[in-house]
Order: sequence, then C-alpha cells, then structure tokens
Amino acid sequence: MKKDKIYPGKFLGLLLLGVWLAVCAVSGGRLFRTGLEYKRQEADLLRMRRLTGGRKEDIGQAGAEMTGQNAEKGADRAAAERAGQAAEDGAALWEDQTARLDRCRRSQEANPDTIGWISIPGTEIDYPVMHTPEDPDFYLNHGFDQEPSAGGMIYLDAGDDCGGRKVQEPAEAEAAKRTNLILYGHHMKNGTMFAGLEQYLDPEFFKEHRTIFFDTLAGAGEYEAFAVFSMTAAEAEERLAPYLAAESREQYGRLMETVRVKSLHGPKETPEWPRRLLTLMTCEYTQNEGRLFLMAYEKGEKHD
Repeated sequence: MKKDKIYPGKFLGLLLLGVWLAVCAVSGGRLFRTGLEYKRQEADLLRMRRLTGGRKEDIGQAGAEMTGQNAEKGADRAAAERAGQAAEDGAALWEDQTARLDRCRRSQEANPDTIGWISIPGTEIDYPVMHTPEDPDFYLNHGFDQEPSAGGMIYLDAGDDCGGRKVQEPAEAEAAKRTNLILYGHHMKNGTMFAGLEQYLDPEFFKEHRTIFFDTLAGAGEYEAFAVFSMTAAEAEERLAPYLAAESREQYGRLMETVRVKSLHGPKETPEWPRRLLTLMTCEYTQNEGRLFLMAYEKGEKHD
C-alpha cells in the first residue's frame, strides 16, 4: 500500500490552518457572547426606564441638532425657532427638581438598592445610582434587575451614604456623609454607563457641558464640573486614593493639589474645604489599566 509523503511545508500549512480556525472559533464565540450580553443589558435598562418613568430625552441636544439640520436644508425660520424652543424646554425640564426626585423615588421602589440618580445633559449618562455597602462591588457586574450583567450599573462608593439611604434618618446620616461622593461605572463600548465621560477630554465639550445632576433620596443636587484627568490604576492608588475621600481639610487640600497638576483643561480655581465634591470614575483605554476621573463641586452651597 502506497503512503502519501507529507512534506514539512504542507504540514506547516495544515498546522497554521488549524490554528487559524481555532482562533476564529474562539473569537466568534466571544463576539457572540458579547452580543448576548449587550442585548441582555439593553433589555434590563429598557425595563428599568419603564419602571422609573421612561428615558430622559435630551431635548436640548436634539433641538440644537434640528436647528443645524434645518439651516443646512434651507428649512423655514419657524422650524428653526421651534427647535430652539425645544432646547429651552429641555433645559427647563431638568430644572424641575420635583420631577427628578419623583423619578429617583420610583427607582428606589423598583430596586431598594437605589440611592440616587445621575444625569448629565448633553450626554447619554442618565441612570439610577446603586449602593450596597454590605457588598460594595455588587453592581460592578450586576444589572438593575440584580442579575449578572457585564455592563453593571453606576454605583456609589461603599463609604458614602449621601445622607439619603433612609430619608427618615437625615440628621445622623447627613452628619456622617463624606465630602467627596465617589461614583463608579464601566466604560462600555456600546456607549452605556460612564462611556460618555470620555467626551470631557475635548476642551470644548468640557466647557459646554459642566452641569451634572446627582439627586438622592435626601434631595436634589446640582454640580459643576471643574476638572477631568486620567492616570493609571497604580498611579491613582499612590497619588489619589489616600486623599480621595477628602474627609479632612488636609486630605481635601492634598486632593486639590493633585487635581491642579493632573487636570487636562487647567481649572482656573479649585473648590475649597468643605465644599461638597462629586467624583465620577471609569476606565480609560489609551493607557494600560487607565482610569478617567471627572470631578465637580456642588453648586449653591454656603459655608462658614
């Protein structure tokens, strides 16, 4: 019986073909799983928005886009004026503290782990904020329905309570809350969670979108962004973590020193102790193990 001779080159080609097919199979499986995870996340977010009163429409941004489109197409002045009015109506909507607090309460009724709601006009960031001090990172990989989810949810640092976890206990909780409220969220490639923070790397976007609403069960809150910066996880652990809670005047001052050095857009001035801070944190992909921080201070506060 004659046996076919296998040449080294032919064997290598078959081996490479086998490796390529294996890689394709693994990559295809990963893409398939990612697609399923995104679909599950989208379904969960849709259900959440239905339970809490629907998704906030960014009327202001839509109005601006309509104005530009109408100008390009030569549409009549009335249409442009209607778009401009929509922008004004959108701004007024988010000045309605009662509506925002009602949505926050509805979210808490749907999921008792809700402690607040964050929304940033002009971005896709518009989500309930979760808080589970007994299991701090639960919502790192769980959705609003408390089922496993790659996208997770926005969640508050375990050391905070916003003074509003139990509305009937404002005095003790208010006295215990930190000066810096720290929120975590994934930088999802489908644009959800804190992916929108990346837009703040653009100085023009930063300048035009400084208002942040963070409402809690204790009351409505409006903040103004003053700094954005990135660093590696290791650098953050060394230079930021020891002072990020800003629990004392000294910590607060050291934190502001770091912010002034690292801030990409050079804040003209930084807030002073004990003005309340809000820090939003997510991953940053231009560096290995990168972290992106957007910092804001609470508006309208009075201090001694």
